[in-house]
Amino acid sequence: MKKVFNFRQQIKHFRSLFDGRTYKTFQSVINGMALLRQWSQSDLAALGDKTIRQIQYFFSTAKWSVEQLNAFRLRFVQNKKDFHDRKSDFAALDGSTTRKDKDAHFGNLVSPVWSGRDHQVVNGLKFFGASIQTKTGRKYILDFSLYVSSLWKSEREAWKVFMTTVAKKSKAWLFVLDSGFRGQYIAKHIFTTLKRTFLIRILPSQYVWVKRKRPRKGLRKFKENPQYSCPDRRLRSIKSFLREKEAVQVEKGKIWIIPHVVIHAWRGVFREEVTIIVYHKDGFRKPLVLCLSQAEVTQDEAFSFVQTYFKRWSIEQLFKEIKSWFQFEKFKITSLEGIQKYLHLVILVHTLFTSKTAEIEHIPRLKHIIQIILKAKRNIIEFTLIGLKLLANMVSFPTSLKSIKRLLHAQNLCLSYRFL
Repeated sequence: MKKVFNFRQQIKHFRSLFDGRTYKTFQSVINGMALLRQWSQSDLAALGDKTIRQIQYFFSTAKWSVEQLNAFRLRFVQNKKDFHDRKSDFAALDGSTTRKDKDAHFGNLVSPVWSGRDHQVVNGLKFFGASIQTKTGRKYILDFSLYVSSLWKSEREAWKVFMTTVAKKSKAWLFVLDSGFRGQYIAKHIFTTLKRTFLIRILPSQYVWVKRKRPRKGLRKFKENPQYSCPDRRLRSIKSFLREKEAVQVEKGKIWIIPHVVIHAWRGVFREEVTIIVYHKDGFRKPLVLCLSQAEVTQDEAFSFVQTYFKRWSIEQLFKEIKSWFQFEKFKITSLEGIQKYLHLVILVHTLFTSKTAEIEHIPRLKHIIQIILKAKRNIIEFTLIGLKLLANMVSFPTSLKSIKRLLHAQNLCLSYRFL
């Protein structure tokens, strides 16, 4: 099983980024991050037969480029068959915070940030992240950025630069954003500068202008033609459109489509017509309100965009996995350069597991073996990246590997020893 988690073949393409001695340390660090669930610099040193000084030198002093490392990482994952970069992909953008006022002091790198988990303002770091879901359903982290308030005029400017970088690295035609991005400047930047379509969640209390065609001459009773039921441009809230008789029944809920809308709060900067899609799922108290940068859509297209937004939640799991299983919140490097290097290595290891998950799914026998081990040892039924991380943690110790061999022997899977 150790052969499955031997990433030396995958990372051999990164050799050109390092000198000989630094590359060996790089291999040891990647191996330690992959095999250990929790680690410190001393753990990485012990597992890779290195000294703590060598590990510290690698993070703080060694000269290697995080930009080149990230470019190599993207080239590595996008060359995989299931992860090819296509226009049919969509990108999900989100911000995340890490609290850093307990176990380390980061000087001017730490600033007051809102923590969604703690529901309060804490001292910590803020990260911008972008993930991709391909047409085949594969998900991977495209890019991320550390936000330091002292380096930017505002958070909005930092987001605009980050979105521009994301657009250059991916062909994805659709940008999906949460309600925290309902600013008109972000919408204008995506639509006008980046030439991409956006799907942003907004509040149902938002006021809008609805552009309607003028009635034909001589037509006095507007009720006779529903197309002209609202000839004037009255300022109305989205809630006022949610009449039961106008809803379209779909699977597990109902949907409203409001085309040719100009959002009142955005009109000073972004005056393009958009479509408001409201989806109220059965059993939920509040409806989901989405703003799409198209003037009109069909019912099938509207429901497809709703499903796309729900897929965004599964993409956010990628960053939760990093925080929970890759020591994302517990690093103690106090220099900005060291933090950047550390985070890029964490994303690289996560990407290696992502590609390994796709490879194993194409080998039914190996996937079946791993599911048997995870079911017996961890009571995990589904085959996920976290399951692979747990399995890698188990096979990093000789005693665990022996118990796995005994388990496979009991399951009459002795022929699978070639994977061990």
